[in-house]
Amino acid sequence: MDKQFPDDDGLFLINLETGDANLLLSIHDVKTQVPEVPEDGIEYFNHVLFSRNGGKIFWLARATPKRNTTSFTINRDGTNLQRCFPDGWGGSHFDWLSENELMITADYNATEKAHILFTIGEQNYKRLGNGILDYDGHGTFSPDKKWMVTDTYPSKGLYEQKLYLMDMQTEAVLPLGRFHHSPRFRDQGKAAACDLHPRWSPNSDMIGFNSVTTGSRQVYILKLNEN
Repeated sequence: MDKQFPDDDGLFLINLETGDANLLLSIHDVKTQVPEVPEDGIEYFNHVLFSRNGGKIFWLARATPKRNTTSFTINRDGTNLQRCFPDGWGGSHFDWLSENELMITADYNATEKAHILFTIGEQNYKRLGNGILDYDGHGTFSPDKKWMVTDTYPSKGLYEQKLYLMDMQTEAVLPLGRFHHSPRFRDQGKAAACDLHPRWSPNSDMIGFNSVTTGSRQVYILKLNEN
């Protein structure tokens, strides 16, 4: 790692049938669009996700040692590189609502964490949840686009993680449960901690999530009432 912004590493498109890899965009290509990197730091890419139809790609550009973050999208053919936010907003967790709409948890107006929905190439930023979801959660949309599920990190004192369901039409936020996260897991280091990380079934009728609420790391499933 002798280059801060290498031109031979970055975002690769890989053919799973042949194994061929094509460098779509190098880390050097975004040098002028990310915060300045300290002399002892390097820029890197991670958290890559295709849009729903596969035509666009989202990822985070980050740098050591402080992990400053810039959110990007690009077309799968390498055109239309877009920064998602103004300076200082960063980016953390994310999911595609449609081929052109994306939700990212970021620092809204560079001040407060929120689940932010917007259209690629536009600045129509919308904070979801009417103030209830102004934090950094792992939000994901149901395949039928009717709901978003998200979670919280363990609270101070009670060490509870919460799971919330939001109606995409009304933005009503419904609590699904509270799950105890014993501090002994975090005492063993970050790798032993367990985020809920909720995910949807293909039919939008079940939510799977991780938890240590029973004292060991398990995967749980919530079945939703069709009514």
